[in-house]
Amino acid sequence: MPLDIDPSSNERVLVNVRYQASTNSVPFALGVTDQAVYVPAKKLWARDDPWFIQRYPITQVHHVEVKKTRTIAILFVAALMVALGLFFLYFMLEPIVQGHGGKISGWPLAITIGGLILPFVARGRRSLKIFFTKGKYNWTPPVVVDKGSREYINQLLDHIVGGFRAAGVQVTE
Repeated sequence: MPLDIDPSSNERVLVNVRYQASTNSVPFALGVTDQAVYVPAKKLWARDDPWFIQRYPITQVHHVEVKKTRTIAILFVAALMVALGLFFLYFMLEPIVQGHGGKISGWPLAITIGGLILPFVARGRRSLKIFFTKGKYNWTPPVVVDKGSREYINQLLDHIVGGFRAAGVQVTE
């Protein structure tokens, strides 16, 4: 995975971070130097590993925004999970209760419980937006369950914000 920044010898590296929640998640790498910003990009035609690092001069960075993610989508998905989990749980248990027998699965209950827990796990997430003169880059961290991973992602974002401020880029939080 070629997600390492390669700054020139006259650049001072302020931030160089990598994060990947799991082997199946989208990789994240970001570098900030006193002269450029390095962000991941995806090749459209690559067969094996489509990720590479794209360099933008620091003069092309308009501003950086770190803000809390909107929770309406998470709440909608959670409500859908609870509704579908209860629906399938009812139709799985109905023949058993009526004495016709049937097969019991833990999936409907697990989906229902997951839907109940999801809003609490996803609260407080922050996303990163870098606005360039031509285009922007967005990174929303994945939903992680454990507190240590959430704190690590928040520290990572704070480190990135500090690097942008040290490079003289306007940051809004």
